[in-house]
Amino acid sequence: MKNLFFLIFFIPTVAISQVKTTCAPENLCSEVYEMLSNFGPDSFEQYNAIFINEKEFLILVDQLWMDEERKELIREERDHTFFEERNKNEFKDLIEEGNQLNLNWKKIEFEDFLYRIRFQNGIKELKGEIYFKEGDEHFEIRVQAAFLSDEFHILELERLKTSTDLLEVEDTEEDMREIPAPEAIERDAVEESDIEEENN
Repeated sequence: MKNLFFLIFFIPTVAISQVKTTCAPENLCSEVYEMLSNFGPDSFEQYNAIFINEKEFLILVDQLWMDEERKELIREERDHTFFEERNKNEFKDLIEEGNQLNLNWKKIEFEDFLYRIRFQNGIKELKGEIYFKEGDEHFEIRVQAAFLSDEFHILELERLKTSTDLLEVEDTEEDMREIPAPEAIERDAVEESDIEEENN
């Protein structure tokens, strides 16, 4: 269900509940960070409140640059329980991730917020990473938001990542850069063949 939602609605993104975002990306970051610094088993109401709600999401769908048939498909995928159920599941996931990492949310310290803004299917979209630490461990949580009615509305918070996760991604990217493309291998083979013929 979640993967289908990502494919249907502009590129990635999730949706969720209530009205409380702002036009400045930095203020959006502050709102997420404030929620995280008070995060815990009893904080679902605050967590739920930072996300776009059903009514706002449907307005956003109306503004997408796509045909009406695809828009209607998106609307049909939503019912009155969709947003809150999604939030409850992702809230539980984040609780679990924090427990597995022995993360004390009350002691996190903000480090940085990096973001990019672009237009996607007629919607102004923000993708950013919020970096924070707790003790000697560093963390990243990604946020996606869309601009509606002069405000950014949060669509998704992605899985919590540790510095170890980020290093593994960098290592994978480095390994991929070291693998020559097939055309490069073929070109090198031709050049070596030419050199051998010249020597003969």
